[in-house]
Amino acid sequence: MPIKGPGKEMQRRMAALAAVACTIGFSAVVVRLLWMQVYQYDYYNTKANSLQTRDTILQPKRGTIYDSNMTELAVSASTERVEIYPNMFLSSDNTNTKVLKIPVEEQQERVAQLLSDVLGVDYNTALQKAQMTDKHGLSIAFGVEKEVADQLRAKMTEAKKAYDEDTKRIRANDGQGTYSDEAFIYSGILGFVDDYRRYYPMGSFASQVIGFMNESENPTGQSGIELQYESELAGSSGRVVRAANSAGGNLPVEAEQYVPAQDGNSIVLTIDSTIQEMLEKQLETALADNPQARGGVSGIVMDVKTGDILALAELPDFDPNTPRIINNEQQIATMKSDLVETLTEKGMDTNNLPSDEWFKSGGVNNLSESIANNEEYISILDDLRVTALNDMWKIKPVTDMYEPGSVFKLLTVASAYEEQAVGSNSTFFCGGSLRVDSETVINCHKRGGHGQQTLTQALMNSCNVAMMQIVSQLGADSFYEYFDAFGLLNRTGIDLPGERDSIEGIDMHTLESLQKTKSTLMTASFGQRFKVSPIQMLSTVCAIVDDGKLKTPHVVKEILNADGTVKQSIETEVKRQVISADTSAYMREAMEKVVSEGTGQNAYVAGYRIGGKTATSELSLPGTPTEDQRFTASFIGVAPMDDPQIAVLVIISDLPYEATHGGGAIAAPVVGRVMNDVLPYIGVEPVYDETEADRREVSTPRIIDMTKDEAAAAAESAGLTYRFLGEGDTVSDQVPSAGQKVPVDSQMIIYLGDRTKTTEPVTVPNLVGRAPEEVEAVLKNNNLYLRRTGVASSKYNWQTTAIKQNPAAGTKVSVGTVIEVEFSNTEGVNDR
Repeated sequence: MPIKGPGKEMQRRMAALAAVACTIGFSAVVVRLLWMQVYQYDYYNTKANSLQTRDTILQPKRGTIYDSNMTELAVSASTERVEIYPNMFLSSDNTNTKVLKIPVEEQQERVAQLLSDVLGVDYNTALQKAQMTDKHGLSIAFGVEKEVADQLRAKMTEAKKAYDEDTKRIRANDGQGTYSDEAFIYSGILGFVDDYRRYYPMGSFASQVIGFMNESENPTGQSGIELQYESELAGSSGRVVRAANSAGGNLPVEAEQYVPAQDGNSIVLTIDSTIQEMLEKQLETALADNPQARGGVSGIVMDVKTGDILALAELPDFDPNTPRIINNEQQIATMKSDLVETLTEKGMDTNNLPSDEWFKSGGVNNLSESIANNEEYISILDDLRVTALNDMWKIKPVTDMYEPGSVFKLLTVASAYEEQAVGSNSTFFCGGSLRVDSETVINCHKRGGHGQQTLTQALMNSCNVAMMQIVSQLGADSFYEYFDAFGLLNRTGIDLPGERDSIEGIDMHTLESLQKTKSTLMTASFGQRFKVSPIQMLSTVCAIVDDGKLKTPHVVKEILNADGTVKQSIETEVKRQVISADTSAYMREAMEKVVSEGTGQNAYVAGYRIGGKTATSELSLPGTPTEDQRFTASFIGVAPMDDPQIAVLVIISDLPYEATHGGGAIAAPVVGRVMNDVLPYIGVEPVYDETEADRREVSTPRIIDMTKDEAAAAAESAGLTYRFLGEGDTVSDQVPSAGQKVPVDSQMIIYLGDRTKTTEPVTVPNLVGRAPEEVEAVLKNNNLYLRRTGVASSKYNWQTTAIKQNPAAGTKVSVGTVIEVEFSNTEGVNDR
């Protein structure tokens, strides 16, 4: 029986249904296209661009930081940045083959391992980025050296070759086949972009001033000049936008948009590397000599007339190339002590401490499993390390406040002299203490008292009682006005980060407190119970000695454009005239007396007119038990006093009572050494007077082959004495050798006939702790010569001892070698 087809009615119904279906389908497509092209346009446009273009950021070359003599302190060297393109991994979605021998997941793992092996990046971080397949370009490593990048490029070249050969084979086989193991990466997965890496060629040199950079795709300055002048140094990024083909390759350059990077400007500092090196060397010695200084040591050298900072250093310091490494043993010991204290307070185990490597470098990998899994312990460690690093990075002479102590007496005297409340002929009696009200008696550091003394002698003696009498005559209102006039209520404006205003009522006394409480006014007169920053105090002293002109200190000399031309020169800024030139002249004379005859004797440098003021401030409150008392020792020196050129501040911080902690005893010698190095370097010639004959040096003449009489005459002409050894009339040998510098009046040994000096080396004796006359005798007995430094010979007293020698004890030297010995007084230099 034949099968009947659909009837006409059925056909009409089927046609109607087909029409409805087509209409619905077409409408759905229209709606979908409308949704994608109108309402979701931005989303799909961005997604398409991410697949069809490569947008590469071009990093600018960061500007160089130079010292005042154009020595490079921070430079940017050409390196490369490695990027990964996760959306370009081989898969059935972006190749013509449906069969892959290596799954995408394994490709990603292999690439992550390759990046870890060659670049040293964290494997998990690399894998995480490789798996972000919706991303096109992600930075995986910064500052990669060219040699390292070349290793990666070589592996990629091999993979690209294998990939191209496999692709050619698969296409020839109608898209059938698999990619080989060698082709698991290719040129579309990893890319290289020109980059720069910051280097600090002199390591920890001036590290707090220079600062350091963070490690990121767009590194920025984190401290010091790197932070302060970020906008000048950074430059501006450029970019290259390239169109990419379906295989991930670049289209011709016609499809490329290029915006060049603008390199950063360079900074020229006022810091002189030679002076900075001199300061750092002496601070290292000071820290070694005072290992109990829990707050470290710091120093500043400033040009008195311009406000230029010639050197600034803080120890412990750090290497800006590895800024998160802590190498200082004392700092690590403090961290351990602080950790134990915190753990004890929280009732936690103090025997389970991190490894020494953690204290140095940090990192969870340097912790035991029990610590790493203890969230509370990790939180404590994080806080501890952040505190230690910030303390190491910050510029304490600028950022930190300290009690200035007796150096503040300079301001007290200058203010009162300017207001004519006292004069050079004023006298003051010190009986060892002063009752300031019915309940309060304030002692002088010399409990027996200084007796009757002039204004200059009061400064020389650093007399607290005299200062209290002086400020009483000046009055609280005027005293406070000079606080303000010398800039102690505001920032100095130095061009370094972290400086803050003094907080009235916390750091600095208020006018009301000085007026209301007499004991507050009295203690303020000698620099106790309030705080200023070291840079504020040094700026004040520079104003006092430079005809009263207060200047803005600065560390930047010039800003250079990227092409090396000068964009801006930083000129000296005189804020105001605080005291008169006459008052300044008196203060210079008085400050010179402090060093030549007073508490600053240990800052003496032969041939130079040094002035200054000692200080010892108490960190602990009155009534604190002796064993818990802490002190800061400091000294500010200025030279030469007839025409001041430089001022030097040295601070030795946070010393215990049992350690030597007087500014005159331990800080003044450091300033003297800095002056001894710096003054000849800046062209200040020594001028000796008759009291300094033993400090002048002469060159020994060459007398070998002379007659006995000729040799005697030559020695006398050079300012030397002599003695003969041997028989005959012809000189056969001499000690010291010709041309050697020795103190005037030193005795030459003249050998005659067959007699010659011994070739056996001499062992340098230990001279530290010995009196001057004993040192001289010991060296003479060993046929060695003495070069004296430190306190003037005319100021030797029963407590004068040798505190340093060079060469060190035990060193083997030749007969006739000059041994430099530094002498210091402990009597007559107390300043509290």
